[in-house]
Amino acid sequence: MVLDDINPNATLTLFCPQDKAFFDSKYPQPPLTLLKYHAVPFKMDKDSMEASFRHGSKVDTLLLGHPLVVTSLPAGTHGYASLNLVKVTEWDLYNSGRLIVHGVEDLFDPAFQTLRYPQYDVVAKDVVSSGGVSWLKEETLGMLLALGLYAVLILFLVLVLYVVYRGHSKTDEVHYSPGNFPVGDFSVTLPQVMEEQTVVGWFSLFWPIKVID
Repeated sequence: MVLDDINPNATLTLFCPQDKAFFDSKYPQPPLTLLKYHAVPFKMDKDSMEASFRHGSKVDTLLLGHPLVVTSLPAGTHGYASLNLVKVTEWDLYNSGRLIVHGVEDLFDPAFQTLRYPQYDVVAKDVVSSGGVSWLKEETLGMLLALGLYAVLILFLVLVLYVVYRGHSKTDEVHYSPGNFPVGDFSVTLPQVMEEQTVVGWFSLFWPIKVID
């Protein structure tokens, strides 16, 4: 059981979104990591939130290194409590003493805390030491990998264009004849010309080149 895995004497607080949140959300099938973001590993009810937290306070979750942020208090100017700008719609839907369930208006989005309160976005040491990577870190690594591949592709195309340019500039000055012969200040052999033409021919499969006689 999750409670026993955390601490035999711990209290777990869950924030459960309304059913409509799963139809309107960008996460129709939330991953386990996002569900962990809705679980707080200690008692948090209306009274304790009012007494122990203030606007902008972080609330640690089971998604290590990615806390919720208190954006309004129960007795505040808004008249209701909210986390990550998501309203708490109902307190104590279930309370067994060890498991507390509250209702919230929508799913919590980790991007809210990451963008507005980046100082709270710290990868826990036990996650790093165990070789685990958080859901947000996986997305970041994937984006960086894609950018790296684009950079390599652009560099490759630049190199190919350079080779083609040099090949054309030389072949325009070459008059074919058997063996070695001098042309200007350099000599060109037939195999060298064929090698350059092979590169040009390969590249023309991907990028048509107009050859001027």
